[in-house]
Amino acid sequence: MLNNTRRLLRKLLQLSNVFLAILLLISAYSWLFPPDSWWLFAALGLLFPIFIVIALCLTLISLLLRNRSGWAILLALLLCVPAMLRFLPMHTGKQFVQSKSPESIRVLSWNVGLMSFGARDTVEAIAQNIQILDAIRTSDADVLCLQEFLTSEIPDGHYNFMDSIKRTMQYPYRYFCIDRSNINGFFTSGTLIMSRYPITDTGRTAFAPPFGGSVAHATIDVNGQPVDIFTTRLQSLNFNKNEYAIFDKLKSADVKALDGSKSLFKKIKYGYQNRKEQIDITYALIHQPQRPVIFAGDLNDVPNSYAYHTLKKQFSDVWLKQGSGLGRTFRKIAPTLRIDYLFINPWLESVQIKRIQTTGSDHYGLLADVVIKQKAP
Repeated sequence: MLNNTRRLLRKLLQLSNVFLAILLLISAYSWLFPPDSWWLFAALGLLFPIFIVIALCLTLISLLLRNRSGWAILLALLLCVPAMLRFLPMHTGKQFVQSKSPESIRVLSWNVGLMSFGARDTVEAIAQNIQILDAIRTSDADVLCLQEFLTSEIPDGHYNFMDSIKRTMQYPYRYFCIDRSNINGFFTSGTLIMSRYPITDTGRTAFAPPFGGSVAHATIDVNGQPVDIFTTRLQSLNFNKNEYAIFDKLKSADVKALDGSKSLFKKIKYGYQNRKEQIDITYALIHQPQRPVIFAGDLNDVPNSYAYHTLKKQFSDVWLKQGSGLGRTFRKIAPTLRIDYLFINPWLESVQIKRIQTTGSDHYGLLADVVIKQKAP
């Protein structure tokens, strides 16, 4: 009887190792699967850090028990090293220097979460917006790329955040790419680009409905050198409070964790299927100019995703070059969600980067200095 039990446990460990090795490889290389048709494999990429932890535990158990199936999961872990390095840069990073050099362009990219439009009350909204505006002010950025920006357009109005930034923070040039207007008969939302450098050209490329989003483009003149700025927010999964609660229950091993999860899986499928077209549109735009390009965006996906790998082609991820640690940019669900990015093309070189960590938005901002290393003809 004891021998049968041991044999059964050994078999279960072998099956667990093989099954987890397959899941681990799919999650690490989920970028190989177009999300419109392989949405479930794409979604597994979100679980990659969890699979890594489980795989390390199973590998240790297998080695201690001298179970040969441990080699399968160990091999999978080795094959996943490139994906691990995209999640966790191995260099130590460096202290962000607030005073910037005259040659550098300081860029702030931040999904500001509709300026607390969904806050519980006015008091909470005001407190959160003060955090956002103070962080923008102290960043001393030359260029602001604010996704999900919301404002009233009434001149000198209390909720005209756009005029407040322009007037009090010395941003004389702006392009407001409007995605939704007449919200509650009062507000307008979209993507805002503000600059201390002259803006010489602008453009908006809309995504297909029903998603109310677009890619905003502005060309800035940096001492006679045109630099193209592209910024966007791709399709999110649009979880509501009840669906976020599912993840909290999973963390606490609540047996009712999956109650109501049907809508969650529908949103995951819808989000990934609709994001594919948006990725292709954005790629065509940012890879076209033959001069310095900065891409700042909320991709709503992790570094082993199709979105990340497609848009990053021939670009550098500034966080991987200059950042340290996981670089989490979304405050909910898990500490591994780096879903906001700053990319630069080979005409530019990164100098430093840090996160803007406040509770004003559900996202953290990214503040980076870059320099032009190659002049465009």
